[in-house]
Amino acid sequence: MVHWDQRGGGKSFNSRIPVESMTLDRLVEDCSELIDHLRNRFDTSKVFIVAHSSGTLIGIKTAYKYPEKVHAYVGVAQIINDYEHERISYDFAVQEAERLGNVKHKNAIKAIGPPPYETPKGLWDKAKYIVRYGGMLRDSSFRNMIGIILPYLTSPEYSLSEGIRTIMGRGRNFTTNALWKEIVAVNFAEEIDSMKVPIYFFEGKYDMIIPKGPVEDFYSNLNAEKGKTLVVFENSAHYLMIEEKEKYEDVLVDVVLKESQEK
Repeated sequence: MVHWDQRGGGKSFNSRIPVESMTLDRLVEDCSELIDHLRNRFDTSKVFIVAHSSGTLIGIKTAYKYPEKVHAYVGVAQIINDYEHERISYDFAVQEAERLGNVKHKNAIKAIGPPPYETPKGLWDKAKYIVRYGGMLRDSSFRNMIGIILPYLTSPEYSLSEGIRTIMGRGRNFTTNALWKEIVAVNFAEEIDSMKVPIYFFEGKYDMIIPKGPVEDFYSNLNAEKGKTLVVFENSAHYLMIEEKEKYEDVLVDVVLKESQEK
């Protein structure tokens, strides 16, 4: 298993990265070059891409552009149409504030306004309420919260300072700002109508960071030559690999890996 910190993220972030190099096309080429390196180093043609959240922008575009290099693609909390995801997310936040009778929250969310957002600030401000209302973690217990943070602090590949820097979001903020105009324009429903590799979508039922509705529509219309599978995690939101860890691992092993051996 290879964990990739893409250009601008995690250990790959530094303040000297030219902003003009931060494009989705460049990140796709980075991913393609990494795959070439892995295929040569490990003498294998079977490279799987498993991408989560914003990483799915790169993952699905790479699998679409370079199907000969990718054995299968797994999109976890897949982004399809950024505007639609954000619209559903915003409506959810307003409705939850109304349901809970929280006028202060409702007014604050209304002040942020619906998408599209000219800058990432609208996204981050809205996300605070999505987190409060269980749209990031269905169960926001300490155990699950620490499950997101702890790997950055305990991984042997990260120094303590690198882990803290990643948690604080310096790379995330840099990347989001640099890619913002491209992100808000994303609509794979118009860009991709077929895939030449086996494709899997893992979606949290309660995910309101990237709601699953646009994924379900995309999945229904997708022509997948080598098969497609949509798995909904019934007790999870955005971080389904933490909230339903055992199911996540079981589906990867018993479905994705097993089926791939037959193709």
